[in-house]
Amino acid sequence: MILETGDELARADRDVGSRLKSLNRIIRSVQAFGRELSGYPSNVQASASDVGIGLALGGRTYKLKFGHHGGNQPVMNLETRKVEITAQNHGFAVDPDSLDSNEVALTHMNLNDQTLEGLRHKSLPLFSVQYHPEASPGPHDSAYLFDRFAKMMEEFKK
Repeated sequence: MILETGDELARADRDVGSRLKSLNRIIRSVQAFGRELSGYPSNVQASASDVGIGLALGGRTYKLKFGHHGGNQPVMNLETRKVEITAQNHGFAVDPDSLDSNEVALTHMNLNDQTLEGLRHKSLPLFSVQYHPEASPGPHDSAYLFDRFAKMMEEFKK
């Protein structure tokens, strides 16, 4: 768990066999994070990130009819209105209507089916995306996320 290890970064395991175990750890960690600390950098970047963060923040998930698999998945950054070409491999999404809009900002949307692809907590240093920004099919469309995370960590250290 993030709080037990003191890690500043949690990454969900891509191995299908350990994904559920990782997801449960993420949910417990984010819930404890929100209860125990006033701020602690945490960014979970992997396919299960939005699902884990969304559940931890009280949201609901649902199974996608076909899932999102492979490259060339168009995702709009709702804060900049720019479209990123992403690589994805997941079969579930967070229902955006189940999240508290006073606490959570929706940041990314899949343009193929209008599903939630990213979120940001409004008061905690926490954000996630439901795709693989490190895969760079765009080729560098999502590189800014790593800069945002590094800046968030630096601001927290002050």
